[in-house]
Amino acid sequence: MFIKLRMDGVMYRIKIVIFLSFVCLMPLFSQTTYYVSSSQGNDNNTGTSEITPWKTIAKVNSVNFQPGDRMLFKRSDKWEHDEGLLIKNSGTANDRIIYGTYNDGIKPAITLREAVPGWDSPGNWSQYSTNVWYMTVSGATTQMWLRLWLDNMEYVRTQGLDANNDDGTYGITSTNRFFVDRGNARLYVYATSNPSSFYSSIEYSGRVRDGETIFHTITLKDADYVTIDGLDVQGSMYSAIGLAGSDNVIIKNCNIGKYSNWAGIFGQSPFISASDNTSDNVIIENNLIDSDRKLMQFFYDGIANVEYGIVQGRTDSWNIRNNTIINWTFGIFTLGGEVPVTNHNIYNNDISAPDLVYSKAMQINGNNNVNSGYSNFNVYNNYFHDLNTSALNISSNGNKIYFNIIENMRFSQNAHADNANSGFGIQIVSDGTSSLEDNYFFNNTFYRTDRDVIQNWSSYFNAFYNNIFAGGLGTGSHTQIQDNPNSRNHYKNNIFFYPGFGTNNYVAWGSHGAWTISKFNLLDNTYTNMVISGNLQHVGVIGNLINVSNFTLSTGSPALNAGIDISSLVPEGFTDRYGNVVNRTKPDIGAVQYVTGDTSPPTLLSATLLDSTKLLLTFSEPLSSSGITSLSNYSISNGIIIYTAELNTNPANITLTTSPYIYDQNYSISVFNLQDLSGNVISSSNNTATYLSTFGTPSVGYLSKLTIIKVTASNTDDAPDKTNDGLYYSNGGEANSRWKAAPLPQWLIYDLGAAKQINTTRISFYDFQNGRIYNYSISVSNDSVNWVSIVQNAASSNQEWTVNIFNPVEARFLKLELISNNQNEWATVWETEILGMSSLQTPLKINSKIYLQGAYENSQMRSNLRGSNLIPLSQPYISGPWFYNGYETASSIPNEVVDWILVELRSDLSSSTTIAKRAAFIRSDGSIVDLDGYSPVNFYGINNGEYYIILRHRNHLSIMSANKVALTEFSTLYDFTDSNTSAYGNELAVLGDGKYGMYSGDGDVNGIVNVLDYGIVGNKLFQTGYLLGDLDLNGTVNVLDYAKTNQNLLKITNVP
Repeated sequence: MFIKLRMDGVMYRIKIVIFLSFVCLMPLFSQTTYYVSSSQGNDNNTGTSEITPWKTIAKVNSVNFQPGDRMLFKRSDKWEHDEGLLIKNSGTANDRIIYGTYNDGIKPAITLREAVPGWDSPGNWSQYSTNVWYMTVSGATTQMWLRLWLDNMEYVRTQGLDANNDDGTYGITSTNRFFVDRGNARLYVYATSNPSSFYSSIEYSGRVRDGETIFHTITLKDADYVTIDGLDVQGSMYSAIGLAGSDNVIIKNCNIGKYSNWAGIFGQSPFISASDNTSDNVIIENNLIDSDRKLMQFFYDGIANVEYGIVQGRTDSWNIRNNTIINWTFGIFTLGGEVPVTNHNIYNNDISAPDLVYSKAMQINGNNNVNSGYSNFNVYNNYFHDLNTSALNISSNGNKIYFNIIENMRFSQNAHADNANSGFGIQIVSDGTSSLEDNYFFNNTFYRTDRDVIQNWSSYFNAFYNNIFAGGLGTGSHTQIQDNPNSRNHYKNNIFFYPGFGTNNYVAWGSHGAWTISKFNLLDNTYTNMVISGNLQHVGVIGNLINVSNFTLSTGSPALNAGIDISSLVPEGFTDRYGNVVNRTKPDIGAVQYVTGDTSPPTLLSATLLDSTKLLLTFSEPLSSSGITSLSNYSISNGIIIYTAELNTNPANITLTTSPYIYDQNYSISVFNLQDLSGNVISSSNNTATYLSTFGTPSVGYLSKLTIIKVTASNTDDAPDKTNDGLYYSNGGEANSRWKAAPLPQWLIYDLGAAKQINTTRISFYDFQNGRIYNYSISVSNDSVNWVSIVQNAASSNQEWTVNIFNPVEARFLKLELISNNQNEWATVWETEILGMSSLQTPLKINSKIYLQGAYENSQMRSNLRGSNLIPLSQPYISGPWFYNGYETASSIPNEVVDWILVELRSDLSSSTTIAKRAAFIRSDGSIVDLDGYSPVNFYGINNGEYYIILRHRNHLSIMSANKVALTEFSTLYDFTDSNTSAYGNELAVLGDGKYGMYSGDGDVNGIVNVLDYGIVGNKLFQTGYLLGDLDLNGTVNVLDYAKTNQNLLKITNVP
């Protein structure tokens, strides 16, 4: 007993700690969208609508934003002569802070490029020498100026007043027109007269003011979970975007780096004073990162030739993908140092620098001692081309470079990388004191390099597999690989090609000279730990190896299926740059895989209903996961709505969650864009299956299509009987088989000849396939005079059939009123179907009682939600996880109603035996009642018998009767409130006074009360409404709702 009490106390304290932690951490603020326009804004506006936007970046910087807030900049606007954008607030994983755009037009631009302060004042200039003038610029000591625009044209700088420009000139000339002397804060320019009149403008990257330098146009300082989407970010004295202490940032769909002095994106920036030293888990995708620099600069001073598209330092786990990076010295550069830069994925990028004389796609540096840590970069599916030094410089351990296309690595004319030090595919050289190891280079295609494809200066224990080495097709004289016998590297199944060299010039092997490929293979195991095997030499023309226009393999290429197994290096389903699925066990050599082997698309074999809302699709072969969850890839007839799609453990099966089906009716499903593991896409000839529903629509039982005797209309210019002729869009319908009338509104009345029990309509509205949406209402009558509204001002679906399901009603006449549509003034209907039962049936009644713990107080439940008019008129269980598509709607909420509740009947324990569902009301005394607020719940079309009763609520744990209950039209009361044993699993909340109820606290409706439910409360804290986080059902989410979760922590539902 002592041990049990002690453990109970421990568990209680744990719950209290969790509770208090989440109370402190939950967001306390609502989400707001702000608008900013330089052309239409005013900083005195509220900023919360498109018609009341703010104007300046300074105003944006002055506001502290909350998780979920959005700052939208007006497209086609430009912010200049303003300050840089400072992002200093953090979002959360679920509620990111977003900086985006609104309206149409080009991307909104934020730029710091501006006129040099005071340049246009003649008195500020002094002549230094012939054609050389200077002025003092306050603050120019803080950062080297690399870029200057004179009369809107950019010129090359010189590295000193008397420096060698390595083009035969020295100092400032008409070509090298400027220099900044930071020691004296002087700007020197070329001009034949005073620059204030010689030039019409002098501009720099900006911005320096009285010693204060803006290093970044956008600064992210300690700002986590931020998204920057769709901006044009220009200028700055270092990089267009700088990050420090900012994790989980997304930068996408932007233009970045135009006019920037040094870089496009810099993280972790040393120019930002942040509270932590990392910027991890960053995504950079779908951006154009273009310096707009097109200058031939021949000298090298370690400053002017180190501009970067993306700089990474003190960062971990970045994903850089689908970007175009143009005209930077280094497209992507990783800083070495004491702290390694690790675990980055760089893929599907296009990196080039056609207008610079010195450039590399990437340089991956390690830390100061390469043995103290691995970089673990994954660099794949990129296109590196038109660069004047090399594609990659590798100076770290543990990287994988694979499936990249590398083309046109050219000699550089820069002094630092002249012909002897440029034109390489990949250079491998250590920045530290030790050699490099555990780097994998596989399935890359190298084409046209002016020097060696691989130059290995200091790497050991590295692997080169399945590469195509077709270098040397430029102007240089070289071998394909430079290595040495002591490297202990592995070379397997590579293909070498060079048409003009002798066979001895493929591999330079240290002091041993050049070797043929056949002799190279014979070196296998000749040197310690050296593995060389399966390498091939292609003899003939390049076109028999690859198609040089797109690097696909030629028919009959020796690279086909000639690679070694790479299953341990890439995951199943991995695709190349063009989307071809890679055969991991027998891949082609090179970056682009030939479409061989399986060329047959998958076939949809069958569709089978598992229950009234679960559809199993079976295919002829396993499928790729690509596109599976996209609901637009599926279409089901007869108005069935698809909510979720998932690939099963057996990858040849997909399960769809849908709206309910009608019993004994045929359906068809079509699937699109799905593909097998070989990348074959399903075709229109094998993508459809039909199936029969043997499950009843919840609450209605068996349905049949009722015969319509006569149709009348508000306008009979077109015969209204056309809506009852069986001809509609997908069943041979043409323009003459539809009814139409104008102008809206119009109506149709359908006569069934006698009173029938109606509960479903199916209406096919004209032009649904082109996005036409109608607003319509439905009412019923027994005498065509007195009408009862069933559906009020609803919107039609974008499917062929718009389905309405409602409580069974006795009526002879049904009236369809077309109120308006979103395209024109015409009321047009293909077809109308009315479903129900020809004979009037007596309903089965559910007479039950339960309390909701959240609302229980003083022996009954509070009805605060009704008192505050918060309960919706239509049932709230249409979305997940319930997916109940019933149309229960009340004209008003009856007195004493606490909330909606969902009632379910099963013939057995399994959910697959669900017979019917109904949404109903729960009263303050616990009674479950129909929509009138007092009658037992009616189920039509259900036979008398024994059933399990399941009760579900939107933020309480579901319960089920302990045993089957006898149900008839005179059902006796089944009272859950009197005994814990009345519920299956004996799991009910003890309410006191011998009463029991459903556990509160399951705000995310996943069947368990856990810490995630604190988040449901926190996300809506202090908000009023009909909210899942309102666990005590008083209409407001507050800290008291945390207590409900804490009280029932780790409780679970026992409903199977």
